Amino acid sequence: VNTARGHLDELVEKDAIFSTTTTANGRGRPSLLYKLRIPDNQAVANEYLTLISVIAEHLAGDNPEHATMLARRIGKDWAYRMVEEGFSTQTFEEAVTSLSAHCREMGFDPVITHQKQETEQVHLCQQETEQVHLCLRSCPFVKSNGELINFACEIHQGMLELQRDASPLKIILEPLRDNGECHITVCDDLN
Repeated sequence: VNTARGHLDELVEKDAIFSTTTTANGRGRPSLLYKLRIPDNQAVANEYLTLISVIAEHLAGDNPEHATMLARRIGKDWAYRMVEEGFSTQTFEEAVTSLSAHCREMGFDPVITHQKQETEQVHLCQQETEQVHLCLRSCPFVKSNGELINFACEIHQGMLELQRDASPLKIILEPLRDNGECHITVCDDLN
C-alpha cells in the first residue's frame, strides 16, 4: 500500500493524475479517488483534424487557390519557428536527422533509404550526388474515415519549401504518390 501510495503521489506531483477525497463512512481517513488528467490522444487528434478541416473550408470559401496560398504561408511561418527551436537543414546530416526525427515524432512513420544517384533524374539532383529518401508510410492528417486534410498537406509543403530555400541542399517533397505515400528527398549536391 505504501509503495502504491508513493507512486500515486509522484503522478499527482507531475500532474498526470489528480485525487479527490470521498465522504468518510465510519472511522478513519476518507478514501482517495484518483483520476487521469492525460487526454485520449486519438480523440484530441480527431478533434484537431475536424477543426483544421472546418478552418480550411472557411478560408477557401469560393477561392481554393487563396486557401492553398495561405496554407503555404502558414507552413513557412511554422518553419521559421522550427528553426528558432533548433531544427536545422544546413548540412546533409542535419537535414536527414531533423526531417526524419520530426516526421517520426509527428506520426508519419518514415523509412530512410540512402543511395548514390548515377544519373540525373527528375529530382534535379546533380550526377554522382548522395541522396536520402524518406518514405512517409503513414499520415496523422488522415481522418478515421480515410479522408485526407489537403490543407495540412499544403502547410507541410510550405514548411519544406522554406527549409529547402534556407538550406544549401536540395529538399524535394513528392506528396501522395500512386501508393498514397509521400516522399521527401534530400540531395547533397555540395560534394
